[in-house]
Amino acid sequence: MRKGVQINSAGESELGRRLLWSEALRAGGMAVLWLSLGMLLTALYLLGSSRGSVMPGHLSLIAITLVAALHQGVCLWIMRRGLDGIHVSWTVYNYVNSFIEVSCVSVAMLILVGSIEPALAMLRVPLLGYFLMLITSSLKLDSALCVFVGVVAAAQYGLVAWLYWDEIVGYYGTGSPIPALGYPMRFGTLLVSGIAAGLVAWLLRRTVNDTVATATAHTEIVRLFGEHVSPGVVAELLARPSGDWS
Repeated sequence: MRKGVQINSAGESELGRRLLWSEALRAGGMAVLWLSLGMLLTALYLLGSSRGSVMPGHLSLIAITLVAALHQGVCLWIMRRGLDGIHVSWTVYNYVNSFIEVSCVSVAMLILVGSIEPALAMLRVPLLGYFLMLITSSLKLDSALCVFVGVVAAAQYGLVAWLYWDEIVGYYGTGSPIPALGYPMRFGTLLVSGIAAGLVAWLLRRTVNDTVATATAHTEIVRLFGEHVSPGVVAELLARPSGDWS
């Protein structure tokens, strides 16, 4: 913490509560996103059924979107319980929740890989889903968690690529350099993105900590000095630059 300012227990409690609200909003937004995707897939399924051209695995895709939406609903309920003062091991929750979120994207990718050409499936929406998980993970202000999400996303993407490597190579042709270059690059991009999100989370948390600490320190100064001097004098003291007492 800069300038020797420390957050007291009240400041830490307020920061934790704000993070809970942020996570609750995030869970609600993700639930809406998954439900909207499920409704879109359902509409496309009904349209395809009327024309007799339903993609294999379409119902499975709808199912995984509903499961993911239900999971986010459970997360939202847990957040509300936390805001009500119910004790939860948030470290365990964050890591388990993040693993499930990334795994839902990976399951959707596996369903697509089994339904269409693997080389195409691994370039579509599920790949963007990994990056969405990485971006939103930074809202938790936990740098280690962001790196964890990046590692899990890269590992699961790499596993799917390894399982269907022969089909991918066959799609591009044996002599094509695309599989050997493109897929390891995406694997590395997910890892680097996790590290970058972790750095952003670290910087955001440092800024928030400093802001909360400064506000808490000012509140404490006002409380202590306000008992002995007028509010105008306290305001003047707080307005002076550090060390300017001449």
